[in-house]
Amino acid sequence: MKRYKAKWLSAGAFAFDLCAVAGTWLAAYSVRFNGAIPADFWHGALEALIWVLPVYAVMFRVFGLYRGMWVFASLPDLIRISKSVTGGALVVMVAPSCHNPCR
Repeated sequence: MKRYKAKWLSAGAFAFDLCAVAGTWLAAYSVRFNGAIPADFWHGALEALIWVLPVYAVMFRVFGLYRGMWVFASLPDLIRISKSVTGGALVVMVAPSCHNPCR
């Protein structure tokens, strides 16, 4: 029974983190345009979420963010979080440049 509950809590934390990524992605656009996001950029932001969310989901899993539930977070947990967020940011920055190289 405890194992079943732990899986649901881990899945809930994973879903919350992905929602936080989406919210942060859209908030960054809002900050960039002082709240008035042009329609073209708004559509671009939403289309980018189609690949940004899977990239971060993979990074969160690869770096083991959900190995166990946190009663007490430790320095190794902080390092795993930092690695996954940095890795996701690097992939998100590099991937568009691979599709649309400068001419």
